[in-house]
Amino acid sequence: MKLRSELVRLPGPDGGHHLYDPLLDQLLRLTPEDAAALERGSPSPALATRLRGALLEEGPAAAALRERIIAARLRTAYDLGASPPPLAPWTGPRQDLAGRGEPPLAERGPVARVG
Repeated sequence: MKLRSELVRLPGPDGGHHLYDPLLDQLLRLTPEDAAALERGSPSPALATRLRGALLEEGPAAAALRERIIAARLRTAYDLGASPPPLAPWTGPRQDLAGRGEPPLAERGPVARVG
């Protein structure tokens, strides 16, 4: 049984695993026996049913799930149909990338040529 690629396996203190699913924001606890069986690639029928029921198995359904959830998150986080707001001039203190408070290179004046 192949699990979805985005799942995160976290070792538990008792030798088991916790499977974190970032798409559905769920955590599934596996006993040490279940974790070992999954590592061997031979989960018990009960474990396989549990993993399928939690939508953790890779396949066409997983691809559709990713597409739907990511699209929904993007629609919620960003109004993709709206035009972006106009850019306003920056009025705060300017710093270069190093954060030393120096003006950007374009505002430092001419560069002396060496040689």
